[in-house]
Amino acid sequence: MLAQTVRYKPGDRVEVDVIMAGAPERGMWRAGAVKSLDTEAREVIVATDGATDNGGRNIGIPFQSAAKWIRPSAQPPPTTAPSAAGAPPRSPVPQAKAPAAGTPSAAPAQPSAAQPQGILACPIDQPKVAQGSRPDQQLLSKVIRCLFEVQAQSAAERSIKIDIHSLEIGNSRDCIPREDFGCGLSGHKLFPALVRWTKTDYYAYSIQWSDNESVFNCFVNAFGKWECGLGQRIRDGRLQTRER
Repeated sequence: MLAQTVRYKPGDRVEVDVIMAGAPERGMWRAGAVKSLDTEAREVIVATDGATDNGGRNIGIPFQSAAKWIRPSAQPPPTTAPSAAGAPPRSPVPQAKAPAAGTPSAAPAQPSAAQPQGILACPIDQPKVAQGSRPDQQLLSKVIRCLFEVQAQSAAERSIKIDIHSLEIGNSRDCIPREDFGCGLSGHKLFPALVRWTKTDYYAYSIQWSDNESVFNCFVNAFGKWECGLGQRIRDGRLQTRER
């Protein structure tokens, strides 16, 4: 059985590359523990630590790629305060916060039935920056939203709204034109952004939405403006729908 070739077992402390990069030096490594070995899906399920991975999550790594995207970790598990009356400790539940202006928003429990508010007028205005500049998180979130957002011009047309819940900018690296989507010229500095986001489509009689997690590759183009492209799909959420 293929699971027998995996060196890890449930409970092992590990680090997992949450973007599953092509090379270890490009990875975004997060500490966690092996939760299970899913023989049906042929994946190692790693539960990342909430304190260092924005609340924690379960990540499935294919058995054949475990040696590439999982490595042993000497980092101890996070401590949890004991519960009252001797009950087992409970994982903290992230509390939603009202989004500040211009920052990634908190996830809505359900999209509003009204016409969407706050859709950007794309493309957005950008100040000119030098090649290789460190990106601004707020600006980058707008650039990524403009890849999808659309404001309907009539009741018969569809509006698309993007809500960004978290955006983490990784370390820069050189663009590899044949491997990186839309990264410009060889040698351009590429910044990967790990993004959790919701895409909501507002139709005339229904609303559809999905919660997603992706890596967007961002760089400064020849005109000194930031561009981003979808570099890797980590999780495409289930499409949900309801009537308006």
